[in-house]
Amino acid sequence: MGLKADLEESLAEAFDTDLADAVSEFSGVHMGEVVYDPVEMEYTAEETPFSGRGVFTDYTLWELDTLGIPATDVKLICLANEIDRVPEVDDKIEDLAVKSVERDPVSATLEIQLGVV
Repeated sequence: MGLKADLEESLAEAFDTDLADAVSEFSGVHMGEVVYDPVEMEYTAEETPFSGRGVFTDYTLWELDTLGIPATDVKLICLANEIDRVPEVDDKIEDLAVKSVERDPVSATLEIQLGVV
């Protein structure tokens, strides 16, 4: 087994045991390309739902002060292999907008910044 597989297995086990109280299931929606319908005279976008599980947490004071992250933003740490699709900026997760998505060096976890639009 490679490093990534070992890490994913260990994190999934931690999500099921030690971190079970902190882990939440979440759902989100990806808004596809916006298309204009000249007959109906409206813009539409196809929505693609996705889901996963992770830990919602606040940012540290250091992150708020040093990185300039708004105090109202929330950090979501989730397992990359347990999410249906990697969210993109402006997707919605639990009625919050995705502001940024970062992967760890082996792409086992995602750290997603969520905030009010």
